[in-house]
Amino acid sequence: MSQLMEVVKARTYLVWQFVHHVGTRFFRDGCQERAAALTYMTLFALVPMLTVTFTMLSFIPDFQGMDEKLQSLLFDYFLPEVSHGLQDYINGFMVQARKLSWFGVAILVVTSYMMLVNIEKAFNKIWGTVGRRRGLTSFLLYWAILSLGPLLVGVGLWMNAYLLSYQWLVDEYDTLGLVATLFQVLPLLLTWVVATLLFVAVPNCRVRFRDALLGGLLTTLLFEGLQAVFGVVVAHSSFRTVYGAFAVVPLFLLWVYMVWTLLLIGAELVRGRETFKAEVQGFHFPNLVAALLVLYRAYTLQQRGAGVTDRHMLKAGIDQQHWQSLRNMMLENNLLAVSAKGQYLVTRDLRRVTIAEIVSMFGEQFTAQPSAEAAQKLERYDWFRCLSRMLSGTNEHLKPLMHKSVGDLFDDNKESEPD
Repeated sequence: MSQLMEVVKARTYLVWQFVHHVGTRFFRDGCQERAAALTYMTLFALVPMLTVTFTMLSFIPDFQGMDEKLQSLLFDYFLPEVSHGLQDYINGFMVQARKLSWFGVAILVVTSYMMLVNIEKAFNKIWGTVGRRRGLTSFLLYWAILSLGPLLVGVGLWMNAYLLSYQWLVDEYDTLGLVATLFQVLPLLLTWVVATLLFVAVPNCRVRFRDALLGGLLTTLLFEGLQAVFGVVVAHSSFRTVYGAFAVVPLFLLWVYMVWTLLLIGAELVRGRETFKAEVQGFHFPNLVAALLVLYRAYTLQQRGAGVTDRHMLKAGIDQQHWQSLRNMMLENNLLAVSAKGQYLVTRDLRRVTIAEIVSMFGEQFTAQPSAEAAQKLERYDWFRCLSRMLSGTNEHLKPLMHKSVGDLFDDNKESEPD
């Protein structure tokens, strides 16, 4: 029994560490400010995006004339408590938007595009990626995201209508009430799918699907809880008493801000699955050792036609902040460059890059040794053992080290390929 309690305590503490880790990252990445900025962008992009969405659906014969039904479904699910008053305003805006010229339509599309650009920037900040997609790649991705919403809603409505058309048959054979359950979970499943695809597709880097799937599920469940809490708050607040008919505006802004905050928390959960072990349970590497480890990984992977990613560095035990600092410094000094796949490649001949040049990038006491745990992890590398001996020696040992090239250090000490 005592052994079981110890396991429960250890698991509970680990969960608390993860929650604390995600919360720390949320505030460190400025997610509150980004949620506010995205709320502001939503005010300008909501009508254009809905107009584009329903215009696209109107091209499908089976969905012509279903605008109001689609709108009611979306507003009732995604905008609780404020849907009825807000829907009238947005309907009026959309009617005017459909009367615009081609130039006006282009402005609507650009506004929707800028909204998605800002979402990608927020996600890239969380994942710590450099730059964003450009050109045709970004356009196709954003267009796919714009098209995904109508497609999923269309599939959901089609399933609903199809099953209802056979209601008499369903009532006769569905004695367990599975169809009613399906109707209840269908919006949850669609929200889960959309959240998962956002976490996979939007960041300009490779995201593990299982992490995105789990993050999408947690985000969906939190969204359902947020709906219930928001409904209770609105029902017991004085918004409508104070603002009257105008109450829909502050309530809408509050709701959109909370949704964006929740979505960014979900993104931090997904990213936290990758960074938690390295940042909380990782090792302490001095800059020189960490920089050489980065270059070694990039050097050996590049010989196999691949590049180093942040996942390689996290797996090596370098936390995200340290890795980003090293990466940015190496990018500035043209030691690394970013490929179209988001991988980092060595751009210089390491036989012409000396240890002294690496040391000069940091201006620190370069003879600092890694922690005992980190040293034990690196002992399998011959180049680290050679470096460690020279760093722990006298000044006479340091002179040849400073003039030694990074490439020679790696080539003179062959060992197994990195994981």
